[in-house]
Amino acid sequence: ESSAKKSQHLKGNALDVWVLDVNGNFKFDQGDINIVVEAIKNVDEKNPNLLGILGTYTCKSTTGSRMVHTDVTGRVGSYCH
Repeated sequence: ESSAKKSQHLKGNALDVWVLDVNGNFKFDQGDINIVVEAIKNVDEKNPNLLGILGTYTCKSTTGSRMVHTDVTGRVGSYCH
């Protein structure tokens, strides 16, 4: 079975967040990613039933580097693609 068919996104269990200028410094930078990651960690901490993988795409030099992945699969972990 292809990875697309196994995607937690298709099951409604995952979300990729497109990050803009969250910190208000008029540019996109790592600080914006950090704010979104910390917000997701805060939600996970207060709602253990929503716990799942948290990942960033900051290791890529593509537009994907603006995205943060989160899911509610119960598998704990993190990654940087």
